[in-house]
Amino acid sequence: LFNINGEGNTIIDNAFKNNKATIDGGAIYLSNGNGEEIKNNIFINNSASRHGGAINLNQTGVSIFKNNTFIANTASNMGGAARIIISNSYGKTTISNNKLKDNTAGNGGALHIAGSNVEISANEFDNNRAASGSAGSIHVNGDNVGILNNNITKSYAEKNGGAIVVKAGTSIKIQSNNI
Repeated sequence: LFNINGEGNTIIDNAFKNNKATIDGGAIYLSNGNGEEIKNNIFINNSASRHGGAINLNQTGVSIFKNNTFIANTASNMGGAARIIISNSYGKTTISNNKLKDNTAGNGGALHIAGSNVEISANEFDNNRAASGSAGSIHVNGDNVGILNNNITKSYAEKNGGAIVVKAGTSIKIQSNNI
């Protein structure tokens, strides 16, 4: 639906339903960004043949994902709801107060994140699946990652980490979650 290139983008108060990408980002593909705010959106039944069933952020910097709802989004490879590739470590990418339900991907049923300085907090993950790989809800490959105060229920992974997989990380903090 959208292919956005650049910095300082805001995506607020939208509904994205039944969109499909033949490669990445079923509803949104955003690249080379910094300072993105993605808030108060609804993503339902979007799909991508490769990565990011609803959203694919590629080579982004600091981003804020807040108060979004992701339901029944799918990606064949990584990130059923979202795949986020962080290209710099200035500031922090924050993913908070989102609802992620019934999302499916090969790896990272709800989220796949590669990069440093990420906080995933106060989200609701329910019934997300890694259909052929690892991390039913959260798959992170990076440093300085906080996974805090989330509710994660009914996650499933065909291989490793039914709920969470963290790879190649230092300064990883997983605290006060209900899993």
